[in-house]
Amino acid sequence: MAIKSKAEGEIKQKPLDVDAMFDTPVGEPYPLVKPEPIEPIASSGDNRGTWERSDSITALATALSKAQGEMRGAVKDSTNPFFRSKYADLASVVEAIREAFANNGLSYTQRVEPTDKNEVRVETIILHSSGEWISCGILNLPVSKNDAQGFGSALTYARRYGLSAAVGVAPEDDDGNAAAKAAPKGAIPCDSQK
Repeated sequence: MAIKSKAEGEIKQKPLDVDAMFDTPVGEPYPLVKPEPIEPIASSGDNRGTWERSDSITALATALSKAQGEMRGAVKDSTNPFFRSKYADLASVVEAIREAFANNGLSYTQRVEPTDKNEVRVETIILHSSGEWISCGILNLPVSKNDAQGFGSALTYARRYGLSAAVGVAPEDDDGNAAAKAAPKGAIPCDSQK
């Protein structure tokens, strides 16, 4: 797809600028020329702000799009004994993206940021073989128990949810499928209400 602009009486084709598409606010017209970078807004610790990234993310965005088309849902293969429910653990999320990422030159890293609060801070960064990268922000999670197990549990939770959100992978919804098949007790089938 190309954008046409009229210059000196003739129509010229301009290549689609993927970076400008990501920088354009929702509802604003797509600019023909990439705007100057906006200074990052200082974060007040509320997890909002700008995404840090390489100068271009064109190859990364293309590869991530292809990878997301190949990814499957994360398998819910772990059990939470407290809630008696199944969930997709960090290993299941990694397994759900591993092959698609490898096929498309993608990788990720997660940086743990030090803090003097009773919390863990994890930054997920997606990398591409072209050298392009994007930080998907920092996820802050409170630690429920102030010991090694409490910090380890919060760290694993932050890594799992940070990675899932960054790459767009969700747990397979086996519970939703079961709920859709089960009719409520006392329900009368539609065809018998004549």
